[in-house]
Amino acid sequence: MAKRTSHKKRKTTKAQKPVGIDTLRSDIDKLAGDLREMFHHVGAKGKDKLLENKKQLDSLIKTLKDQAEEKRDKARDYLRKKNRKITDKGIKQIEEKPLTAVSAALATGLVLGMLLRRNDM
Repeated sequence: MAKRTSHKKRKTTKAQKPVGIDTLRSDIDKLAGDLREMFHHVGAKGKDKLLENKKQLDSLIKTLKDQAEEKRDKARDYLRKKNRKITDKGIKQIEEKPLTAVSAALATGLVLGMLLRRNDM
């Protein structure tokens, strides 16, 4: 069985109360000051860390942007060279066989004309 304990009210004198309250208030003020100082320190460290991360991200973005521009330039140069080769090959074939080129162009025109005429009706 559990023992019953009596809760007796402690008698305090008026002289004791203000001393306890003053001590608590003083301790709370000290704690509040310590917390403000700690949050200020943590805030400053957090700000420094954010700035450091921002610099790293800016550097990474610049690196990726430079890489993307380099790949874009390589792709553009490749496509220009490929286009030039195809154009030169077409010009060469037309010069070698002009009658075949004209016949192919005429046949293509006739086929397209017939297809477009059917769609108009």
